[in-house]
Amino acid sequence: AGIGRGGLVLDPAAHTTLAFVQNSPDGERSFSFYRDPGADELLRPEELPREALAAARIFHFGSLSLTREPARSATQAAVRLARAGGALVSFDPNLRTSLWKSLKEAKEQMLWGCSVCQVMKVSEEELAFLTGCRDMAAGAAALRRAHPNIRLRAVTCGSAGSTAYWDGPAVSRPAFRQVRAVDTTGAGDTFWGCCLHALLDRGPKELD
Repeated sequence: AGIGRGGLVLDPAAHTTLAFVQNSPDGERSFSFYRDPGADELLRPEELPREALAAARIFHFGSLSLTREPARSATQAAVRLARAGGALVSFDPNLRTSLWKSLKEAKEQMLWGCSVCQVMKVSEEELAFLTGCRDMAAGAAALRRAHPNIRLRAVTCGSAGSTAYWDGPAVSRPAFRQVRAVDTTGAGDTFWGCCLHALLDRGPKELD
């Protein structure tokens, strides 16, 4: 799927995995996946759109395509192709514990994603999982120390809003609360899609 002008998303799970979503009264949700195998796990490196990857200005990927082979190798190859073409690489760890063989493997693969991206969207819970820090600012700082390649870390906190860390400075904004949330599925993807669109429009050099 494309993002605006020049963006490319590798997220086969968004299109080919059957997911059952259970909503709580405040609109938050839990997921159950029907997989094993799912079509999203079967993407092979040789099936990648190499010309599109080489031409992309932004390449975004998530952790769901890292859960199993051959999609894991395809994702890694796609990242290499996009980086070689000069794309800005974006990552969303998107932890879904039921899709991993172990949390150890999940963390290893997510940290690999952190090691190859320049911008990142991460939930407060995922940040704590990756860094071991319950305090959000401490977690963002720990992530920056471990992976100085990540210039923008956007941390989402559900109904509490979000905070963006750009190199050193941080900017926080409250959530839009003028409507009652019925279903928050896709909210994080929409939020980050808007951020990536802004990066395509303005370029990261204009951020402060």
